[in-house]
Amino acid sequence: MANKEHLAILKQGVKVWNKWRIENPEIRPDLREVDFSNVNLHNAHLIGANLHKANLSAANLSMAILCEANLKEVDLHWTKLFLADFNGADLSGADLRGARLQQAKLTGAVLHKARLIGAQFSGCDLTGCDLRESEFRE
Repeated sequence: MANKEHLAILKQGVKVWNKWRIENPEIRPDLREVDFSNVNLHNAHLIGANLHKANLSAANLSMAILCEANLKEVDLHWTKLFLADFNGADLSGADLRGARLQQAKLTGAVLHKARLIGAQFSGCDLTGCDLRESEFRE
C-alpha cells in the first residue's frame, strides 16, 4: 500500500508536490498500487518514487521526471509521456501499450518483459535500455 502522507501531498496538486520533493529530496515517495488513471501529472517530480503496480493508464505524465523510479508492473497504456525522463527507471513488466513517449529519455531504463505493442517511441533516447523479452507485436 502507498504511503498515505505522500498520497495526500500529491492530491494537493503537482505544484505542491514538486515543492515538497525539492524540500525533501532524501525521501523516496511510496505511491505503489495507487490508481492514477486519467490523472494529470504533467511535470511531476517523481524521482526515485515507488510506483510498483500503480495504474497510470491514460494519465498525462508529459515532462514528468521519473528517474530511478520503481515502475515495475505499472499500467501506462494509452498514457501521454512526451518529454518524460525515465533515466535509470525500472519498468520491468510494465504495460505501455499505445503509450506516447515522443522525445522521452529512457537512458539505462529497464523494460524487461514490458508490453510495448503500439507504443510510440519517436525521438526517444534508448541508450543502454534493457528491452529483453519485451513484446512489440501481438
